Amino acid sequence: RIVANGEVEFQEPVAYVDPDFSSMFDFETLAGDLELSLADLSSIALSEELAARLFGAEPSIGKVITVTFNKFSRDMRVGAVYRLPQTNTVLALPALVQFDPTEWVGIDENWTALSFSTYLQLPVDVEPQLLQQQLDAFVDKHVSVSSLGPNEVPSSRYRLALQNIRDIHLNSPFDSERAGGNTVLVLAFSTISVLVLLIGCINFAILNTVKATQR
Repeated sequence: RIVANGEVEFQEPVAYVDPDFSSMFDFETLAGDLELSLADLSSIALSEELAARLFGAEPSIGKVITVTFNKFSRDMRVGAVYRLPQTNTVLALPALVQFDPTEWVGIDENWTALSFSTYLQLPVDVEPQLLQQQLDAFVDKHVSVSSLGPNEVPSSRYRLALQNIRDIHLNSPFDSERAGGNTVLVLAFSTISVLVLLIGCINFAILNTVKATQR
């Protein structure tokens, strides 16, 4: 995807989000209004880094840029500038726009193109396991898969899988979501550190005992 401003052009990922994104994730807004920007199909929100690359030191709010997606382009007004999280995160998103499903009608309706990560917030009284079962039934109903075995269903080949966002860094089975970290390695290095510390303590105690006996 390309974000262009006159002759300044960059290849940057643009994330599709719902207006609720600003309430789900704590992004610091530096200029404009992030919530209003994401509620407007004609607006785009930029990270401070991308805004600086496009406009330099000039204010970017209200400026119009052209966003070229895979199949279409549109002019969008900058409605907000936000600061990216400073920690290790999978949400390093340089640009945010509201998702408009009408733009994709007849363009890409392949149910087996599972190349997107979707973040959703469940009500407190909804069990993830129950939703997972409904997602499996949804796949079985809408996805057509050729060469299925006699006991196979589409959800055995393609699955919309849920995972807790807290598990992304250390316990994610999806490599594309892993922002750095592995539970096995963390436990291994922690064990080694404890052993090294224990050996150091034992050596210290032995040296003190030897010195005490020499006196």
